[in-house]
Amino acid sequence: MRKILLLVFLIPILQASSLNDNPEDTAKNFYSTVLSFSIKACLPDENQLRRLTPYMSKRLTALIRNALAYSEQFAKDHPPQRTKEGYLILDKPPFSDGDCFSSNVEGVTSFAIGKSHESKGKYQIDLNLVRIDPMSPNKPIEWTDAVHIIKEDGRFVVDDLEFLADWPYANHGSLSKTLEWRPEKQK
Repeated sequence: MRKILLLVFLIPILQASSLNDNPEDTAKNFYSTVLSFSIKACLPDENQLRRLTPYMSKRLTALIRNALAYSEQFAKDHPPQRTKEGYLILDKPPFSDGDCFSSNVEGVTSFAIGKSHESKGKYQIDLNLVRIDPMSPNKPIEWTDAVHIIKEDGRFVVDDLEFLADWPYANHGSLSKTLEWRPEKQK
């Protein structure tokens, strides 16, 4: 009975340690977790971020936390204003809408892990992404983005996402560059 009880307690620990055994599984687990959220904003909330943290580098986790704090502070610093006509004007905080985890601001409905490339201990895993718009389900949008994986503290983790779609209104660059963006730096 003790052996069974011990095994029951060890299973979650063994499963958690095997989440990031290789770069491809890390990319798959990370992106599966992202797609399991009903993210209405660009960034995950605190509960979602806790679920993503085991798959992310410390650097990427810190960038998301900083972007969340910046967005919250922006909302406090720019409260809604009423015009003399009574209309409410709201300055939308940065990172308040759109998908930050892919090239397509409308989001992703499915993905598949593509090619993997390794260079100097860093990995780039292609993500073959699909967005099916409910208004035109027979016209899926397909593109490829990339997940950048590093080894940190003995496990593989996502360090960045690279946005590779080539249409004009896509997210371009990378997730880390998006998270570092601040409007005051643009002046």
